[in-house]
Amino acid sequence: MTLYGRFWVTPEDDDLFLRRGLVLEKPFEAAVPYTEYDFINSYSLALSAPEQFSKAKAGIPAIVNGELALFTARVLFFSPFLPNMDVGQLEFGIIPSRQPLPLHYQGSHGAILEYILDPAPFQLS
Repeated sequence: MTLYGRFWVTPEDDDLFLRRGLVLEKPFEAAVPYTEYDFINSYSLALSAPEQFSKAKAGIPAIVNGELALFTARVLFFSPFLPNMDVGQLEFGIIPSRQPLPLHYQGSHGAILEYILDPAPFQLS
C-alpha cells in the first residue's frame, strides 16, 4: 500500500482506470504527449458516462484513460461529496498534470478511439 496525495493505493488498484470522454476534430498523434488544457478535468470510474459524452457532439468520439495511481495526487473532488450528484456517476475532478503525459493508441472500439495515458510496458500491444 502506497500513499499518493490523499489516497492510499494498493496493488489491486492497478486494475482501476479513470476515463475521460472527448470529442476530437482529428485523432491524437501518439508521438505527441497529451496535455490537459482545462482548469479541472472530469474523469470517471464508470464506462458509460465517458462513452456517452464522447458521442454528445459532432466530431470524432474518443476516450482517454489511465490507471488510478496516475491521478490520485491530482484529485480535487469526487462525486459522492457533491450535493445532488448521482453517486453512480463516480466522477472525479482532476487538476491538470504539470507536464504532458505519454499517450498510446489502443484502437477503435465501437467507433470510439481509445487512448491510454502513461502506459506501463505490459499495457502496450
